[in-house]
Amino acid sequence: MSVGIARRVLGNFREAPVQDPRCALLSTRERQVLEYLAQGYNTKKLAEMLHISYSTVRCHQKNIYKKLHVNSLLEAVVLFRPHK
Repeated sequence: MSVGIARRVLGNFREAPVQDPRCALLSTRERQVLEYLAQGYNTKKLAEMLHISYSTVRCHQKNIYKKLHVNSLLEAVVLFRPHK
């Protein structure tokens, strides 16, 4: 591998945001719910989109907060979608 290519590869690793390891504790559905909430969907619309009840979405949200040790959606999103 040439020096230039090696620098590019290493540069990509350095620039990649690091997600909090607690996010690995989330189930696939919890990640999906958190992603949609982070995009601004409200709980009612999210329930309709995922074909689940409003209370199920709220249950997922509570589980997300508990697993990530946060108290708000903003805190959860910051951990889930880190910035460069």
